[in-house]
Amino acid sequence: VILLQLLLILIAFVMVVVHAIVTNNVEDIEIDRVSNTERPLVHGAIDRQTYAQVGNVMLVVGLLTGYITGFYNFFFLFCFASFYFVYSCSPFRIKRIPLLSKMFLGCISLSMFIWGFMFFSNDGILSLSRFPWEMLIFFIPIGGLIGNYIDLKDVDGDRKGGIFTLPVLIGLSRTKLVVSLGGVLAFALLYFIMGVSILVFLMPVGLLIFLFLLNRKPY
Repeated sequence: VILLQLLLILIAFVMVVVHAIVTNNVEDIEIDRVSNTERPLVHGAIDRQTYAQVGNVMLVVGLLTGYITGFYNFFFLFCFASFYFVYSCSPFRIKRIPLLSKMFLGCISLSMFIWGFMFFSNDGILSLSRFPWEMLIFFIPIGGLIGNYIDLKDVDGDRKGGIFTLPVLIGLSRTKLVVSLGGVLAFALLYFIMGVSILVFLMPVGLLIFLFLLNRKPY
C-alpha cells in the first residue's frame, strides 16, 4: 500500500511541478526571449494559451491524484503549487526581491521536507513534536544562498525585465562564490545536526563541485 501511495504521490508531484514550470515560463516569456531562446513557448512551437491550459489541467489532475492518497498529501501539494505561484506570478512575483525570494524557495523546500517527515513517521501531525527544527536554518538562510544558482543563466533577461536578482546586483562571479559558500555551510550544518563525520570531509569536495559546475554553462 505504501509503495502504491508513493507511486501516486510521485505522479501527482510531477504534475504539480509541471504546472509551476508552465506558469513561470508564461510569466517570464519576455525574459526568456533574451536568456532562454530555445524554449518552445519563445519560438512559437506551442500556442501560449494552449500551453497555459495544459499546465492548469496538470494542476487539477495532480491535486486530485494527491487527494486520493490522503489529505496531508493533497495539502502539501496545494501548498507547493500556491507558494510557487506567489513566487513566480503577478501580482506577487516575489522572485523580484533579491535574497528574500530564494529564502522563500527555501520555505517551499522545507515544506516538502516536513511532508516527507510526516509521511514516513506515520502518526500525522504528532510527528512534528520530533521534527529537527534546525532544518529551518538548512533550508531557509542556507538554501536561500544556494538557490541563487537558478538566476545565473537568466542574468541578461532579468536585467532587461527589471528583475533585480543577485547576479544582476553583484555580478556572476560574486554570486557563484555566494552559492558555493552556501554549499559548504549546508554540509557543515548537516554535520552538526546529524553528527555524521564523513560530512566534514565532504565540505571541500562540495566546494570544488559547486565551483566546477557553476563555471560551466548553462550552470
